[in-house]
Amino acid sequence: MNCTKRDTKMLETLGGYGVLSTEQVAKMFFPGIALTTVRRRLRAIEEAKLIYRVHGLDSGGVAWALTKPTADRIGCSYPIRQFNRNSLNHDVTLSEVRSVLESLSVVENWVPEHALKSQAAVNQIRSSTEKPFVPDAIFSVRQKGQARVVALELELSGKNRKRYENILSRYLWKKSLWALWYLVSNEALGRSLERVWKEINYGKRNDLLMWSVLPNFLKDPLNCCLQGEYFSYPLKELFDTKGVDLVPALGGALPESRGVVVEPRKFAAAIF
Repeated sequence: MNCTKRDTKMLETLGGYGVLSTEQVAKMFFPGIALTTVRRRLRAIEEAKLIYRVHGLDSGGVAWALTKPTADRIGCSYPIRQFNRNSLNHDVTLSEVRSVLESLSVVENWVPEHALKSQAAVNQIRSSTEKPFVPDAIFSVRQKGQARVVALELELSGKNRKRYENILSRYLWKKSLWALWYLVSNEALGRSLERVWKEINYGKRNDLLMWSVLPNFLKDPLNCCLQGEYFSYPLKELFDTKGVDLVPALGGALPESRGVVVEPRKFAAAIF
């Protein structure tokens, strides 16, 4: 088949994201076009063995990923080789979060979990250190014109307290991170994370952790609050965004308490 410019752009984006649902492909590359038409085009691209479908979404729909030959052809360094049906909804939701943030020009240099895991595996082979853990994504944001590193965790369902203690304790000493941002399914889970974070800090102030309620973020991202024990700001006041001219967050909040600035080209090393 002959790939159009739109097909090529879609394949390149799919390589970067790892996985997209049919609806996400339609929204990003076929705006205003009937979903039935989008499905026909995706089936044609599938028949050409450029992509393959992944089943297991709660909605009953399907997601799409690159075949290995396509990934190799377009130079995708870290394609997803296998999908876990238990985490597919998580992966597709993470793609939605990324799409929203990139559409607002909030984030730069997004590195997804599957790429981080591949990098971590290489680092582990080269050293005898403890196996590194990775977040769901790491990226840089602009805050007061400076590049700062953020690790993102997407939490669709709660874990037990001991699990959170283990995870947060490992983030505690990541000095190269400006923020650890949890997107959680509900406010109660966010408050629970706050309590665990405070306890592992022995009550000392540490503003690394911030959280937002996922449904609020997806509904109105610019006005969604990012909050922690000592602060709460709408996203549009905390991060630099195109077309949003607002006074930066006040002194004494997160931007002042975590003064880490990392060169964007070096930021991926912040998590290892």
